[in-house]
This record gives sequence, C-alpha cells and structure tokens, in this order.
Amino acid sequence: MKAAALAVVHHFVHACQRKQTAEKRALLLRKREIDFNARLALFFGAEASISAQGVADSDLRIASPVLVVELKYCRPNQAQAQPVNSWTQVIGHDWNQWLLALHASGQTFKKSAWVVFLPSVNLFTFHQCFQVPHNRLHNGGVQIRDYAPFISMVHPMPGHPSRLRYTAAEWERDVLLQRAAVGAPIRVRRQMIGDRQQPIWALIFSRVGTATAQHLNHLPIYQF
Repeated sequence: MKAAALAVVHHFVHACQRKQTAEKRALLLRKREIDFNARLALFFGAEASISAQGVADSDLRIASPVLVVELKYCRPNQAQAQPVNSWTQVIGHDWNQWLLALHASGQTFKKSAWVVFLPSVNLFTFHQCFQVPHNRLHNGGVQIRDYAPFISMVHPMPGHPSRLRYTAAEWERDVLLQRAAVGAPIRVRRQMIGDRQQPIWALIFSRVGTATAQHLNHLPIYQF
C-alpha cells in the first residue's frame, strides 16, 4: 500500500508542475475520494475492486495480495466553509468504528489499512480540511481522542482552542499510536507518505498486534 500511495503522490507532483498556486488549489478541490480509490486500484490492476461512495462496502478490496482499504480525502468544501468530510465520517466511522474495532483474531486485522490523503499544508490549512464539531469540545477545547490519528502533526490554535492547525516542527514518518484497553493496548501504526509540502501527501494507518509491536519498539509512541 505504501508503494501505491506513493505513486498517487508522485502523480500529483507531476500534475501540478508549472501551475500557479490558484490552479493547484482548483485542481485539488475538484478531486473526490473516488478519484483516489481509482488510482490506488490501477496500481494493483485486475485484482482490485472499488466501491463508490455511499455503498455499504470497503472503499477498496484487493484479492491478491488480500487487502481491505478504507479511504478518506480530507479537503475543503467549495460550497461552504467546512471540510467535505465531517468528523463523524473521518473519526466516528473510519477511525473508531472500523480501524479501532478490528479484532486481532481475524484476518481483517492483518490485512486492513486506512489511507488518508491530504492536500499540501502550503495550499490549505488543517482546519479547512478537518474540523472537530462544537458538540465534541470539552471546556471549550479539543480533546486528543477527537483528532487521535493526527497526534503530533496538529495542535489547537492559540486563542481558538476549538480549531486545529499544523505544527511547524518536523514530523516523524513512522510512529505508533496507542490507547489503553482491557487486556492489550490498542496500537495503530501511522506511516507518512510523501512530503507535507507536496500537492498531495498521505497517511497510512494499520492495526498492530502485541507480537508485531515488539519489533516496532524503536518507533515513537503517542498515547491517545
């Protein structure tokens, strides 16, 4: 999946060459999640099948090698001052109800990935691409669990605690996100694909079991 996502990132690098900033923004705003599904599917060829938005199935399924993918493209909505994907779609469904709910005893646990594409940090702010609704705020601020997939990459804006913005520091390209749970902790590996200043970059999330985590203990760990 890393190679497939990197191919998509490189495609947009070429597509945005010699374009002005306004042209790049317009290009990225025209794209939909189904466009990214299609490009990932092309990488895997005839073994890949995609599901259109609104269909009750995984966004992308690959028969060989077996891989089940949920995908999000977080971008601004041209028609209104909010992202095209709501918090419920990104965190409530894909993150909480799907990725975190996978059980280690099943094959889906090992063969699943959540892929999130984002536009360049130089073209759109994080708040334009992802917002935590006011009814999720605690004492006027955002709780880490409500933006857990993006820990260390964003933080609340000074003076606007309900909004999140990108951090200026360099980001680790490979980290473990961890939450305490009954029995073994819930662990998610997050890998960054491409550079955040490129027209499109991506994050790949996958669940990690206890045995695998022992081999990844060199990675930074963030609690959520």
